[in-house]
Amino acid sequence: MAQAILARLGFSSGDLGKRPAALSGGMQQRVAIARAFALRPDLVLMDEPFSALDVGLRQDLQSLLRAEVEGAGAGALFVTHDITEAVRLADRIVVLAPRPARVVADLPQLPVSPEAGPEAVFEAAAALLRRPEVAAALAAPAAAGAAFRPSRILFT
Repeated sequence: MAQAILARLGFSSGDLGKRPAALSGGMQQRVAIARAFALRPDLVLMDEPFSALDVGLRQDLQSLLRAEVEGAGAGALFVTHDITEAVRLADRIVVLAPRPARVVADLPQLPVSPEAGPEAVFEAAAALLRRPEVAAALAAPAAAGAAFRPSRILFT
């Protein structure tokens, strides 16, 4: 079963014998996705799994993740600070405000299909940012001397 999942995620038979240190960052992320789905979970929890990847690889893995979630009939709770990532992957977006954490927006339906191009994704993200409660939560000023870190965006 693990080999079948890895094959769906783009691994060749030659990749299966590699040690973890010999895998690229993208391959390591794909292994993490395979590991998450190997047990056939009802729900997968992910906390910024693609944040350290370049844009092209991130989009490839987002597509693979969506296919695995849909193919497994599983749900996913995905935490990200990237509003375009949330728009691209989500069926529902929940925006949290920082300190104290609280829900400021719960958007159960989005106008972007999984096949949408980048323009549609950016338009939907911009529409979200025009909502006053979302803009306020994501643009909260940083404390003096602290690095800015926007609110988390959860989606299922």
